Amino acid sequence: MFQKIKSYVAKHKTILLVVLLVLLIGTASTGILLLGRYLARLLSTQILTPLAELRRAAAAIQRGDLSRALPPMGSDEVGMTCRAFDDMRRDLQRARAREAEEESRRRELFIGILHDIATPLTAIKGYASGILDGIAKTPDKQRHYIKRILRSTATM
Repeated sequence: MFQKIKSYVAKHKTILLVVLLVLLIGTASTGILLLGRYLARLLSTQILTPLAELRRAAAAIQRGDLSRALPPMGSDEVGMTCRAFDDMRRDLQRARAREAEEESRRRELFIGILHDIATPLTAIKGYASGILDGIAKTPDKQRHYIKRILRSTATM
């Protein structure tokens, strides 16, 4: 019986080698495809997903929305880049808040200056009208009104 098997193998050795080679190539190809799929998924989760988040955050900043924070991304180069980008976003957010605060202070200062100028101008206008309308008829009264005008201009 062993002799028959040996004789069968000898006759069909080439065919068996081809079948074995096909099985080996098929198994290797399947392994390579599975490894490729695993690496593609790994690439997607470790690189492409964070880059998509980074792209969305950049678009939000371009629209003026500085409130969109990036989620934690890991400790590799992509994660470090995302953290640096998010730090930049926070710095821009703080700078914008400071700028708005400074603008508010400038507005208040401008309003204060306008008020400080408007009060003496109103007094000057009143004294000048008094002179023109004849309220200050005497030279002493006119002199008094002119002195007031001069003091109001000195105050400004």
